[in-house]
Amino acid sequence: MKKRSRWISLIAAVLIIGISVFLYKQSSSPKLAPAGSMEPSYLEIPVTRENLSRSVEIRGKSSYVKETEIYSPFSSKVKEWKVTDGQEVEAGTVLFELDVTDVHKQLELHQLNLRRGELEKELREAPRQITPEEDIALGLTEEESRQQYLDRETRKLQDQLQAELDKLQAKLDQAQIQESENKLAQAVVTAPEKGIFLFTGTSPPQVISENEPVGKIVDISQLEMISTVGEHDVFQVQPGMDVEVKINALRNTKIKGTVTSVSKFAKQGSGSSVSSQFEIIIALEPHEQLIAGLSLTGEIVTEVKDQALALPSLAIYREQGEAYVLVKQGEQIERRAVQLGMETSEHTEIVSGLEEGDIVVLQ
Repeated sequence: MKKRSRWISLIAAVLIIGISVFLYKQSSSPKLAPAGSMEPSYLEIPVTRENLSRSVEIRGKSSYVKETEIYSPFSSKVKEWKVTDGQEVEAGTVLFELDVTDVHKQLELHQLNLRRGELEKELREAPRQITPEEDIALGLTEEESRQQYLDRETRKLQDQLQAELDKLQAKLDQAQIQESENKLAQAVVTAPEKGIFLFTGTSPPQVISENEPVGKIVDISQLEMISTVGEHDVFQVQPGMDVEVKINALRNTKIKGTVTSVSKFAKQGSGSSVSSQFEIIIALEPHEQLIAGLSLTGEIVTEVKDQALALPSLAIYREQGEAYVLVKQGEQIERRAVQLGMETSEHTEIVSGLEEGDIVVLQ
């Protein structure tokens, strides 16, 4: 019984394969109907002129065009935050104020060091130097006078060295004083421009380091779409092209956009077999429901041809690199080679081989 079932399965498989091959051969090469025997099982399609357009579909996210980062001018505790997350601010609005207690202490310390150096210099220059003539008047021996001279010259060299060190220390103290004064002037941080203030973290930081990003100011009136296109589409997309953008979360909401830039450098893929992607940026028109972070879908019209001679793409056959159509001539159907031009998802331009009004059949 099992052997009989296997034979039945084998015969059924052979029949299925044979029928599939027969249907494929029949569909891949349409046959021309002889005169007077054309069956009515075909569709007549007139060659017409159409306005054709080719487009590239893109997907991406909305993002604010202008975001100004706010950094801490120096390391310190935050004395007081003057704004909250999401607050609208004007240029010059106070954002936060830093604690300058330690800065004042450093400033006073360096001011004292500078003053001390000045006093020590005055003391060194105050004592009167004894000359060789005075040595003789004091009744010193020649050996004692020579030693006095050596001591004076040694002190001169030491004084010169100390004077140079004092100059360097004075410069350092002055630089530290200037730095402290700059910190005091920067302790109150204000908004550089108008916008919405957003904290970098989830809450206002209370202790911040020098040049640490603490927040940003965004201009919510200007948004853009960040997307990518593949290597086969990147040469079709050019700055200035119009884009129709849909907000995915709002099905009936469409906004206009314009391509502002197309990257000249591909983003790295995960392997050599992966198609390269190029970043493009689209400027978006203002819309009350448009915010950053939304998923968007766009259509970029890359080519337009008005009143082009065209046919539905389904009516065009291809065989061994040649394109042809089946043209109705009276009661006969003839095969005719055509040269193709612009292709869209539904229509294809006919450059040569047909004229407007010709009837093409689809079997």
